[in-house]
Amino acid sequence: TETVTFTPSTITLGESSTLTWSSTDATSCSFSGNGYSGRVGLQSNSSKPVVLSPSAVGGLIETLTCTGPGGTTFSSGTLQVNSPPPPTITLAIQPAAITLGDTATLLWSSTDATSCAFSGAYTGNVALRSNPNKPLTVSPAATGTFTYTLACSGAGGTSSKFVNLQVSPQVGPSVKLYVNPAFTMRFDGWSRK
Repeated sequence: TETVTFTPSTITLGESSTLTWSSTDATSCSFSGNGYSGRVGLQSNSSKPVVLSPSAVGGLIETLTCTGPGGTTFSSGTLQVNSPPPPTITLAIQPAAITLGDTATLLWSSTDATSCAFSGAYTGNVALRSNPNKPLTVSPAATGTFTYTLACSGAGGTSSKFVNLQVSPQVGPSVKLYVNPAFTMRFDGWSRK
């Protein structure tokens, strides 16, 4: 009787799983499969684990064949390899509306990403998350709506998010004019009523 086990039995591409097995009433065993093959002991050795890191998604099947006085028996184990998740992005701009000449700060974070870059009103490669000690501030030179798009890439593909910044014109000083009703205007100047 043979048993074949993967621990864990489900992984994400890029992760690893340990193959363990045991047999009874056997004199020899060997593995065949698309992850590991060859002669092995009658049971796995914890001090010399067989660790598999598949290079493709899908089901990886390993079959243990053991032979003994009673004949040959087979047992299989399956490791499920899933695609890595796409990057997750959180993006914000504070404040979302400013007056021309003021500044706003871009804030972001990402998971499952290896690189990030901005495009749009600001372009350039950035870290996987914003640094409060080195804030990324923007100050457009004109009024209007400005879009900032952050794209992050990882093993699971590329994700993107965008935020808008509204820039309003500066408000000039207000002027109020007061007229004293006690005076009237004549062509030759001011005269009191």
